[in-house]
Parts: sequence; C-alpha cells; structure tokens
Amino acid sequence: MLQICNLPEQLTILPHQIALSGSDWTLWRSVCLRGAGFPTDWLLSLEISTCNALAEELLQLQQKVAQARLMAIRSLADEYAKLDRVEQRRLGKVLQHLRQNQIPDFDHHAVNHLQSAWLEMVNTQTRLNAALSNAWEQNYRQLQTIFAEPQLQTALLWQNPVFARHIQSLLEKPVSTLKSSVWQNILTLARYLQRYCAKNESIGFFGPVGWGRLTTTETAIEFTPGSELLAHRQVYLEGWAINALAQTLSQDLCLRPWLAPSRLPNVELQGDKLYLPAIAALVRQGKLPATVPSLIPLSPAQIQILQLCDGQQTALSIAHHLRQNSAEMFADETTVYTQIEKLCQLGALRWTLEVPMSQHPEKLLREKLSQIGDRNLQASALATLDALETARDQVILAADDPERLNQALVNLEATFTKFTNQAPTRAAGKTYAGRTIVYEDCRRDIKLTLGTDFLEKLGSPLDLLLTSTRWYTHQIAHNYQAVFEEIYEELKSKFGNAEVDFYSFSLQALPWLRDDHNPAITSVRTSLQKFWSEILSVPPEQRQVNYRAAELKSAVDHAFTAPHPGWELARYRSPDIMIAADSVTAINQGDYQLILGELHLFNTLSRAVFVASHPHPNELLTARTQDIPVPTLTPLPSTNWNTQRFSMDLVAPQDIRFAYEAGHSGVPDAQTVTMAELVVVKTAAGLQIQTSDQRFCLPIIEFFGHNLSNLCISFPSILPPANHTPRITIDQLVVVRETWRLQLQNLSFAHHKDHSDNFLAICQMVKDYELPRFVFVKVPGEVKPYYIDFNSPIYCDLLAKIARQAAKAYPEHELCFTEMLPNFDQIWLTDTTEQRYTSELRLVALDPKSPTANY
Repeated sequence: MLQICNLPEQLTILPHQIALSGSDWTLWRSVCLRGAGFPTDWLLSLEISTCNALAEELLQLQQKVAQARLMAIRSLADEYAKLDRVEQRRLGKVLQHLRQNQIPDFDHHAVNHLQSAWLEMVNTQTRLNAALSNAWEQNYRQLQTIFAEPQLQTALLWQNPVFARHIQSLLEKPVSTLKSSVWQNILTLARYLQRYCAKNESIGFFGPVGWGRLTTTETAIEFTPGSELLAHRQVYLEGWAINALAQTLSQDLCLRPWLAPSRLPNVELQGDKLYLPAIAALVRQGKLPATVPSLIPLSPAQIQILQLCDGQQTALSIAHHLRQNSAEMFADETTVYTQIEKLCQLGALRWTLEVPMSQHPEKLLREKLSQIGDRNLQASALATLDALETARDQVILAADDPERLNQALVNLEATFTKFTNQAPTRAAGKTYAGRTIVYEDCRRDIKLTLGTDFLEKLGSPLDLLLTSTRWYTHQIAHNYQAVFEEIYEELKSKFGNAEVDFYSFSLQALPWLRDDHNPAITSVRTSLQKFWSEILSVPPEQRQVNYRAAELKSAVDHAFTAPHPGWELARYRSPDIMIAADSVTAINQGDYQLILGELHLFNTLSRAVFVASHPHPNELLTARTQDIPVPTLTPLPSTNWNTQRFSMDLVAPQDIRFAYEAGHSGVPDAQTVTMAELVVVKTAAGLQIQTSDQRFCLPIIEFFGHNLSNLCISFPSILPPANHTPRITIDQLVVVRETWRLQLQNLSFAHHKDHSDNFLAICQMVKDYELPRFVFVKVPGEVKPYYIDFNSPIYCDLLAKIARQAAKAYPEHELCFTEMLPNFDQIWLTDTTEQRYTSELRLVALDPKSPTANY
C-alpha cells in the first residue's frame, strides 16, 4: 500500500501558492475567470410576463370550473332520487355529460354557474392563446434583432457553420411565416443565445478565459475591465485535421523513404522473437486457437531494423546506416524498405506520417515534411500544407466580420476536402469532440485580484468540502486496490506466473476504468452522501438552510478521516466559485455571497485550453512541477483523441509518459513506457507495475492515477437525489443550490406538442413546486444544462421540446431543475459600457497530504 509522507509541523507555502484560510490546503495564486462572451441583457429582453399573468388567471378559472362541476354533480345527484323515472332518465344524461367533462345545455342554478365559469375560462383561454401568439412573434422579432449582431453571427459560424449559413434567410423571414420548420430554427437560436449569455464556458470569443491572482491585500477584489473584451485571440488547426492531411500525404509511396517508421507500443522484442502480448492474452483466454503464435521469430535483418525504428530516423537514414554497417544483409535500400513493410504487416511497426497531439500540429507536420530529401517531393508536400495554413490565415484575418469569416471557412473546408477527400466536420452533435477543422481560443482583457476578505469567507466552508473529497478519493483508491488485487490473483493463478503481462491485466481492468458507474465508485458516492446527510440533518420542507462551519467541523473531520487522497494527482482540486454581488463596490463593502459551482477532483487548469490562454504559461508549469516533485504517469493521447484543447499540457519534466496506442510522441524514450514492456508484480509494498527490465516501477494505484482522476473528476452532490433539496449555505458559501427533480412521465408538456397547452402546463408546474423564475435544467442524455426563463414563452417552448425528446429516449428518468444563482441582479462582471456578464472563478487547491511511493 502507499505510504504517507511526514508533513512538516508548519506547512511550507511556495511562491505560487497562498494559504486557504482556516485550512491546511493551499491555493494557486493564478485564478481563472470563466465567463460568458455576451451580456445578460439579451436574455432578459425575451421576457413577456403578460402571458404568465393570463396563465395564472386561467389556472384559477380551471379550478373554479372544476369546483363548479363538482357542485353541479352533487346538486343534481341530490335531486335525482326525488324525481320520477322519466325525469331521472333526463337528469341522468345531464349527470353523465357532467362526469364526462362536458357542459350540458340544462337550466339549473348549479349548471348555470358552471356554464358561466366555463365561458369565462374559454374567454381567458382565447386571450392567452392570442397573447402567446403575439409573444412568440415578439420573441422572434427580438431574436432576429439580436442575431443580426455581427458578433453573434460570427459565434454561430464557429460553432455550427451549416446552421449559420442559413441564418440570414431566417432573419429575413416575416413573422407571419411561423411554420413548424421555421419555429424549430427559432428554438435553435434561443438555445444558442442561452449558451452564449448564461453559461460560463471556455471557448472562443464567446467564452473567453480571463486570469487574475489571489493576494494578501485587505481589499476583497480589485477589478478593471479592458478597453476591449479580448486581450488575445488565437486560431488553431485541429489535430485530427492535420493527421488526415498527413495520412493522405503518406499514401504517396515516393515519400516513404523520408517517413520515420516507429515501433508500436503493444509489441516487444524478446531476444530474436517479436512478442505480441495482445495475441498471447487472447490465446490464454481461449478466444484464439492455441496454435496462433504470439512469439514470432525474426531474422537478424529484421531485428536490426526493428531496433532502429524509433519514430525519429527516416527509413532512408535507417537504410544508409544498415548498408554501411551490415552490407552483407542489405544489398540496397529497397531491401531495407521491403523488410520494414513486412514488419508493418506483422503489426510491429507503423510507417506513416503521424503527428502527435499538440497545440500546433501543423508545425510538427512541417518539421517532418522538411526532412524529405527530394526537393520536388518536399515542395509538393509543403505546398499542400501551405495551402491549408494560408486558408487558416484567411480565417484569422476575417475575425469579427461574419461575411468574410464565412467565405474564409468555406474556402478552408474546400481546401481541406480537396487535399484529403474527407468531410470538413466530424462527430456531429458530440460535446468536446473537436468537430471542425479549426477553433479559436481567446483571453479576456481584465485585471483582477482577490484579497484576504474573499479568502477568509471562502476558507472554512470550502475546507469542510475539501476534507470530504480527500476521504472520497482515498476510499476510491482503496476499492480499486482491492479490484486490482483480485484481477492479479485470478490471472496469476490462471497463467501460473507471478509476473502478469500488462495487456492481459488491462483487459480485465478496462471495465472498471471505462466510466464511474461501477461499485468501486458508486459505493463511495453513496457513503459520502449518507455521511453528509447525517451531519447536516437537512429538513426537506425548508427552502434554505444555513450552517456554521465551526459547528460542523468536528463531525466532518470524524466522518471523513483519511490519511491522504489516495494517489498523487488526487491531491489537486479545482473548485468553481461564483460571487453573487451587484457590483465590485458591493463586494468591497462585504455585501456579497459565494456560491460553489462544480468541484473538480482534478487540476483542470492543466488542460491545453487554459495553459495556452495564460499570459505566462511557464508559471503554471513551474507550479505543477513544484507541487508534485515525484514522477507521475500521464497516458499519451492517441491521434484519435477528441481535441487537443483538452489534452494535458502541464506535464512535469520528471513525469513518465505511457504509450498505449500512439506512435512516436516526440517524448524521449527514457521518459516513456510502452504497453508491451510492462508487467504486474506483487512486492512487499503491494502491487506494482514495472517494465520487464525494472527501469520503471510504480504502485498500481499511481500507475492508474490519471485514469482514476478522470473517472471521479466531478465531485458528486453531497446530498443524495431527492424530489426537493433546499439551498444549503455554510457561513457565506452556498454549497448546494435549491433543486427539484421531477419525473418526465408526470410532466404533461413532455408528451404533447400543443404550444399553448404546454405553456399552461409549465406555469402549473412552476406554481405547484414554487419554482423560481430562472432555473437551469439538467436533461438526461445531455452533458450541459439548459437555462430557462419561465417568463419567456420561447424558453418555455424550448423546455417543452427538450422534455419531449428526453421522454422518448429516457421515459423513466427525470428533469432536474436548479435555481439560477447568482441571479441576474447579482452579477458583478462588467465591461467598460457597464454591460453585465455571468462568470465563475476556477481555483486550484492542493492537498498537503501526499501519498509517497518507492519510485
């Protein structure tokens, strides 16, 4: 098992760190501000509350009609027994109509009262229908006005160019043409607007990343917006697009001498044989016949070639070396190339142009193409890359001009397709998928410092949560240790060998590492929520519950005792903190509240999207290097990785890279381990993963630390799901926002398409559950929540649409409504024109309690 390091009596604070008040945790001084790129006023302009007033009136009248119907039935039923048979038959038909929710034509004081109430209800329904029709037209006109803004058209071009190219016709359509297809496009506009104005994202100029610092000044906050929204913007070519171009170029056989063949990470040279662990594992499991060889004899010539193929030397340079040193085996270059090709067919080598994951993959491809010795071939290949980069540069120059940007993107797409014969988009509809050829990331132009008042208000309540996160990851590590032990013992017994090859082990471990829906994690999540529920004893009938951190600390420390967080990378936490205040002045007067957004159990600022936007990226790398001075293991992303925006950029110099399917990464071999050379062994210190030559060794939990951090990246709610969860505040930090969970099968608007009926049903839901006007709705099957304004007919219609879609796909699931907090009157982030933007502060917290291992 992992050991615990001896902590100094007084915590050492490094220059890049600052102490979290009332805690032994430290925070990075660098703070990331994630904010919307468009002002909130645009969302508020879609409010039309007259419809809500009419809906409330109609709901009351529906109650009145229901009561009048019940009274009429009771009154006529009382009279029924006193009548003769003829009159009973006549009255029986009236009663039947009443019970069938019909309005009979019958002269009776109770029925007359029902008829009067019903007519009043019908009249109000007519007024509501007219008001809704008018409101939808107003919303449409307002959206037309908003999306006529060049910035929004530009944002759409970056996000959804196909839709953006049809927007002009949509903006020009008269209101009278509100057909179904047009209305669906209008809802799409509303969906994009809520994302641009109410979501704190990190993408493009519509989600620019800002940077600030934590300081020891007494002032709570110092903030100055720049003269422009952006301080810096950068357009990047996606790695998948560059690799598509590289693969196309690789098809030219004339280029092959200048391509660098590389060994695949899932094979190993053992003496004079090629070991294929994947084949060996499948044979042992009985999935392949025992006659299928996993050890393939190689000729001396093949062995020499395999040893030289490091992904850096070209085939031509390898051929020259072999002809000079082993001329008796290699008569000419063609002989070498033939042997390289045979090794490729055996699955030992990859001989193609391959570009590792990078922020600038085109630069790496250019370096490779520059190695081509034939000037004509080199010029031709570079001309192809030049054409793509020139098209990219036209996109950069287009900037905020939607017409020019559209033309530039069309040209870029055409250029890409011309040279690759591939579509310029992929993974349609997937989140974080790097769908297009290029993307833009930007830095917000701000000056921001946060002082001791902010840290003191945050410290004690956040420390309680951080304490429980330490226990959470420690327990997960404990559970996975047991899982890995069981897998190892099973394979050891099955194969009769104390050294288990890593490939066989990984096949058994993979189901446990694919997602967090497994007992090793779910059991800990359940216990976490049980312990917090017992500590807080939340009265569910209340809307808001307040606690004092000092009164909870003893119980939290007792329930969540853990010696360390389980693995080195688990020492990091990235809490998102929102400030609810109407101005910077109010914050400095102490008139503000803090709200916890997501709590990430991972240093999310280590991802490329944040590192690239920081004004001094080396500061972040230095911080990461000093925080965890011992080596950790980072898997090298494959060329099929979603997008380089989310690749790990903060990899310390001492860290080890794990190649599981990638080709040559550019990382020195001494800092890289491959799948084929790894074995799982049991030592006095527990399970270890090491290379067969023992140059590398890590405890098994540390080896899988990166995987585990990704599995439990999002800290779960501290309370179990319930129909209603009150707002939970500890000191001045809201740790749980008020939430309602409603079954889709019980929501009528999730099953019908009538716009008016759905609006009324939504208003009834708001009334029944006392929902606030502004909420975020989490929909099953969707990664991100939707912003909904119940005073906006178009957003109510959007809610009905997404509920219908969810009900079809996930009929047994629920919609989760969460109060919007901060509200629109609690937004402090402004620009120079005093327009307001939603925002959150992403911090990095470091646990001082480090698990140590024998490296």
